[in-house]
Amino acid sequence: MDNLAATIARYRASGLPFETAGPAPEAAIRQLEARCGYELPPSYRAFLERIGSLSFHGRHIAGVVAGRIDTGPSCAWYVTELVRGQFELPPDVLVIEWGVYDPACLDFGRRRPDGEVPVARFDPHTGVSLTTDPSFGVWLPVWVREAVIEAEG
Repeated sequence: MDNLAATIARYRASGLPFETAGPAPEAAIRQLEARCGYELPPSYRAFLERIGSLSFHGRHIAGVVAGRIDTGPSCAWYVTELVRGQFELPPDVLVIEWGVYDPACLDFGRRRPDGEVPVARFDPHTGVSLTTDPSFGVWLPVWVREAVIEAEG
């Protein structure tokens, strides 16, 4: 997560408007775990502890903002409930990105022994899921690179 924070700092210094919420309080992280009913994977927990949430160029990685999990498009529980209200999602997912073609979710139903869970994209119209990355920690740097390429495109 330190490498990612340094990457974001470099992009900000070059004028790219990455916005972060700042470190999430432990109480808010525990509240998110209680709401979704699962212990968060280590890589996503580290993201919340260090960055909170991340927005860039109209895209959001949902997390915790100002100690809240449910108050807007950068808050993980808010986004999860919003998507569940519109489409049928499995009960064992947490939406971490919405607003593109299909939501990116942490798939708690496929937890590995190290505590990580894959990131899956769910087609909201068919209910079909596609695992895109083995963990949030693998998915996040790819998301940042793709967001920058899209913005510069």
